[in-house]
Amino acid sequence: FPSHDNVVENALLVKMVRVALLTPGLIWFNYLLNKGESKSWKSYIKLPWYLWVFMLLTAFQSAIEIPSEIVTFFQELGKYTLTFAMTAIGLNIVFKKLIFTRIIFYFKHFILVCIST
Repeated sequence: FPSHDNVVENALLVKMVRVALLTPGLIWFNYLLNKGESKSWKSYIKLPWYLWVFMLLTAFQSAIEIPSEIVTFFQELGKYTLTFAMTAIGLNIVFKKLIFTRIIFYFKHFILVCIST
């Protein structure tokens, strides 16, 4: 990194704290929005599935030491996945449409091959 090591460490620490507080913040925000309504406590902790997976993986990683090879693999996988996602967002690609058009293309190709033979 071109900047001082302390700056990078502090930036990573702030980012990690922000991500770690995302789920409790969402629960609190949901409570504030719906506190006037009489609901059960379960309705306040309705979160998307990926946040539950995030919390589970965070707890798992904190409780068990994961081998460095696995961590390195998932770090690389995360870099590529993030790169593909950002590229898809930049190009306005909708993967459902992309996959559907590919299926139609291959199906038409298959039909043409079957007809011509």
